[in-house]
Amino acid sequence: MAGPDGATLLTVSWRAQPVVPGPAEAGDVLIRAAGVVDLDTVDLLRGALLGAVDSHARVCCDLSEVTFLSAAGANVLVQARNRADARGCRLSVRGANGMVRRVLQITGLSWLLG
Repeated sequence: MAGPDGATLLTVSWRAQPVVPGPAEAGDVLIRAAGVVDLDTVDLLRGALLGAVDSHARVCCDLSEVTFLSAAGANVLVQARNRADARGCRLSVRGANGMVRRVLQITGLSWLLG
């Protein structure tokens, strides 16, 4: 997703790969976000995460390249976790560093990283 000046704000990639150490299982998918997750870009992450948990057994969301996570982004992680739980999908979140980790801690959502 690009901003008004054409600069890339957020990219989200999706690929099948093991989401836990060990051999891949059918239904594993990794969602990797990079850039800014805010009100303007959150729909891109929401679409990828909800689509993944609707169609895969295990999903991992890698936030290691996210430089900013707004409340809207944190809310999407909760929405995805709730949907995953309802569908029997295992959703994990990894790579939250710096400010992103701090946002999850301040909002009481650091349990998503567990």
